[in-house]
Amino acid sequence: MVFLRMKWISKNHRARNGAVAVELAICAPFVFLMVVGLLELSRMAQVQQILSNAAREGARLSAQGLIINSTGSSTQINLNSGTPSVTSIVKDTIARAGLPSTNVTVQFAALTGTPITHPYQAVKGQVFKVTVTIPYADVNNINFNMFSPSSMTSSATMVSLVDDPFSINATLPTN
Repeated sequence: MVFLRMKWISKNHRARNGAVAVELAICAPFVFLMVVGLLELSRMAQVQQILSNAAREGARLSAQGLIINSTGSSTQINLNSGTPSVTSIVKDTIARAGLPSTNVTVQFAALTGTPITHPYQAVKGQVFKVTVTIPYADVNNINFNMFSPSSMTSSATMVSLVDDPFSINATLPTN
């Protein structure tokens, strides 16, 4: 009886060899798509974190508005020109993280007070936002454009730390 049972299991097992191949053929594309999707979502999270760091660095520099350079004179912080500029700091942060920074766009906007175009124009306590955008085609690992965004954006909001304007009274005695 045991011999017959073994023969029956063996006979049935041989008949299922083709079923396993069919099941694999049906399931393999779904497993592949799931793995590709997880890789793409992981890359998107990584890029979003890098953009967030870059926006925060740009906003931190913008909050200063005016810095003292190595010669002792003051340097105004601009959006696109000068050293350092908000755009150069953002692009350097992105490049240090290993992403291409050539197509990165940086925007600066005042959220309170009078509209300004450069950080040095801000007044103390004025709220502003630095926005960083990069085309996703520049940073994706897998060229699967069906579900990928066209670009990724991050922004940081800070308050200007520019000193209040003051003047020195030259008529005061020095002793």
